[in-house]
This record gives sequence, C-alpha cells and structure tokens, in this order.
Amino acid sequence: GAFAGGSVEDVPTTKVSPQYLDGNPKLPAAMVEFGLANSSSAARRLIEQGGVTVNDLKIDSVDFQLTPVSVVDGQFLIRVGKKKVHRVVVG
Repeated sequence: GAFAGGSVEDVPTTKVSPQYLDGNPKLPAAMVEFGLANSSSAARRLIEQGGVTVNDLKIDSVDFQLTPVSVVDGQFLIRVGKKKVHRVVVG
C-alpha cells in the first residue's frame, strides 16, 4: 500500500539471503544495519518510544527478532516514525 511521502516502490531497499533470517537477528541490530538508527542503543530507544513497526505491526519489545514469520510477500518493511522506512527483500 501507499503511505505518506510516496509509494512503497520509492523506499530504500536491501536484498538479503534467506540465510540472513536463520540467525533470528534482533530488530535493533537490523535497524542499525539498514541505516534506520545510528546505534543499537538508539534503536532500542526508538522501539521503547513505540515508533517502530515491522510490516505495520507495532513492535514494543527491544528483543523482537526477525524470523521467516516476519516476511510477507517475500519482504518486510521496517518503519521508524513517519519518515524513515526500509524495505528488506528476502531471496
């Protein structure tokens, strides 16, 4: 779906292999890796403030892990606040 600031096609995208999810990476680390936070502590703070969603599911645990369940239609969207969003394509 579209969201404020353009269509989903316009968002920065990173492609990862399915093996990326084998380790069940924690969301704060993923946010740093994909440029959505400057540090793990900043990422945790953003999550605690309630500003982070994965595929429009609000994440309230800093221990949230990305797993194959997080993947919808071969990708997942990590959104921080209103402005920052990153699409991760698995495959």
